[in-house]
Amino acid sequence: MSTVRIRRRGGGALLVAGLVLYAAAMAWLLRLPCRAPGGGERFPDLCAGTAPAGGSLLASGPDAAAPPLVGMITTVVGWFAANLSMLLGAEADRGALAELPVLLLVLVWLATVLAVHRSVGRGPDALVMAIAPAVLLAGFTTWDLWAVLFLVLALLFHARGSCTTSGVFLGLGASVALFPVAALLAVLFLAARRRQFRDFALVLLGAVLTWALVNGPSVVTSWDRWTAGLGTLAQRPVADSSFWGVWGRLVPALIGTAPAGTGQGVLLTLVLCLLGVLVAALVARQDPGVVQVSFLVLAVFVLFGTDYSLVQVLWLVPLVVLARRRWPEFAAWQLVELAHWAVLVLPGQTWPELPWTGPGALELLAVLRLLFLVYFVVVVTVDLLRGRRATATKVSEVG
Repeated sequence: MSTVRIRRRGGGALLVAGLVLYAAAMAWLLRLPCRAPGGGERFPDLCAGTAPAGGSLLASGPDAAAPPLVGMITTVVGWFAANLSMLLGAEADRGALAELPVLLLVLVWLATVLAVHRSVGRGPDALVMAIAPAVLLAGFTTWDLWAVLFLVLALLFHARGSCTTSGVFLGLGASVALFPVAALLAVLFLAARRRQFRDFALVLLGAVLTWALVNGPSVVTSWDRWTAGLGTLAQRPVADSSFWGVWGRLVPALIGTAPAGTGQGVLLTLVLCLLGVLVAALVARQDPGVVQVSFLVLAVFVLFGTDYSLVQVLWLVPLVVLARRRWPEFAAWQLVELAHWAVLVLPGQTWPELPWTGPGALELLAVLRLLFLVYFVVVVTVDLLRGRRATATKVSEVG
């Protein structure tokens, strides 16, 4: 490899790192008002989980208990950092160690963008992804960012034919959040198309063993907490930001009838849409890419699930880049998400008296963000049916 190519790759990685640091800085500046006296009361939605006035520099990360895997990693890294400080003759800074989870989230996002950047090659797609508004607004306040990294790595390793490694990363991702299981369902759909289930068995075995190894002790010692968490997940109410929430508000206003959007209706819709994804994978001209099918499965769960928040948008960010590689589409989608968040979260007195800041504008933006997701589902499905693989991944799928 020539020196010029090495410099180009190194320069691209440095640019990605700079943009990720810029995103982290903007995320911190965005919540700067929360550290002022009375900021939490004035901006309650913005300041949820943010350190009060006088807090440390980056202490604005997730305020919920960390999943066992994240807790293990944070503990090990913190132990090494504290002991390294002692070896160097410096006293460990407790404030820096308290900020370690957020610093690790920044590194996790950097690793995610670098993985996508390495896959898509030259172009602005990964660079635009690095500073996506969904990351600035929610990325460094949720543990799900770890699961996003593991999902991306699992898909890229599967695309290279490393099924066992892919299963290991899926198990790690499922140890943080449940949404990486969508990739396992996508691998099953591809196995059904090829009538060859060896790859699926390897991925499933790796995922199950990894998940059991990571979470087994926690399940045994905290069984009640796990069952309570599963019960809460099964009984989650429909959020206003979801498809069903928007549908329930708009349809009665148009036709005067309130549609059913809970319980069996939601489950039936999800099953039918997943069957549609399976049929599309079976009738496609060529073997679909695992990224495409995984995106469709996850997008169906997000679109017709009980919630569609910025955290769910964060799940889809790398998959949209990998499956489409159309940065203008991605940028437009993220701008709509940013506008919806701003009108929804910031208090009314923040805005001047303009027509686009009223309740009607909020409903319009809620519809637009759903239509964007529908658009991505349609165009990826068309690509899949026409035999166009995920052009962003410069790897050969196993057949």
